[in-house]
Amino acid sequence: MQTIKDLLIKYKELLLYGVVGCGTTAINWVVFYLCDDVIGMETIPAVAVAWVLSTLFSFIANKLWVFESLAKDGKTVRHEALSFFGTRLLTLLAEEALMYYMVDVLHRDHLLWKVISSIMVIILNYVAAKLLTFRKKKAHGGEDHA
Repeated sequence: MQTIKDLLIKYKELLLYGVVGCGTTAINWVVFYLCDDVIGMETIPAVAVAWVLSTLFSFIANKLWVFESLAKDGKTVRHEALSFFGTRLLTLLAEEALMYYMVDVLHRDHLLWKVISSIMVIILNYVAAKLLTFRKKKAHGGEDHA
């Protein structure tokens, strides 16, 4: 039992990131469905609304629960938000480019490449959030959130 507890503690951040990711995906899908099927929006605006709302949830949840950023001052929170949304926008563009090339240009299996591109995006988003957005920096000899 202690081994399981030790593993949960050791991988807490990754486990929480996975839970938040599932929640983010659920919000994205529900908002897209509501915008597309219920309200009748065109596809691109529906995707955009779903992306913005799910990314906003993801930012708040990752800030508070996954990376436990305690920053409250306007400058740091603004940096975190701009960095988070900026890197998420870049990974969205990377996914779109990869999907376009592999599916539309090379005519590869779209579901296989959606899975591959999603894995790539998840990894890139985690690395960007950990190293750029919510990085911890040394302050007065101890750990402090950026």
